[in-house]
Amino acid sequence: MQMLKKIALAILHIVQALYSQSLKRIRKTIAMDCEKELENILSALSADVIKAALYKASD
Repeated sequence: MQMLKKIALAILHIVQALYSQSLKRIRKTIAMDCEKELENILSALSADVIKAALYKASD
């Protein structure tokens, strides 16, 4: 579970630049409509960016 939290946080830090909002507000937005927001986030990120976030979280 701890690894999933690290991965999610790493992705949120990347997405923070796209949303131009605080992490707290981004988490709140995701909580309101989880499926839609996750789709938006994952479609905006390339596979290389997601892989980099995974590697960063595993360090």
